[in-house]
Amino acid sequence: IVVQSGTTIANTASNVGSGSYPSEACTGNCADYRGVQTRTRSGYLCQRWDDKTPHNTNPYNSTAYPLSGLDGNNYCRNPVKTDQTNVASTIWCFTQSKEKVWELCTPIGVFAA
Repeated sequence: IVVQSGTTIANTASNVGSGSYPSEACTGNCADYRGVQTRTRSGYLCQRWDDKTPHNTNPYNSTAYPLSGLDGNNYCRNPVKTDQTNVASTIWCFTQSKEKVWELCTPIGVFAA
């Protein structure tokens, strides 16, 4: 699957087999992003939002941010509440590295079929 800037990534077999592709698109600060990106700008693998190690992700969980797509995954997201003023500029995640707590991710655009 080819994405923006000619970068090639592998999609999961379940998505390819079903013909259903997740959207990698987002607008503004990407609070609406629901893609499947799992790596930060520097290449760190994202930690699952429901894991507590190596970093305690509280208060970022699906109960506190029910509309942010944090359920049982390690996808880059920008969890936002409507009354929140401290919001990241784009998607991000906690990393699986003990040395790097979190990092921004770069939205990769829309999948081209």
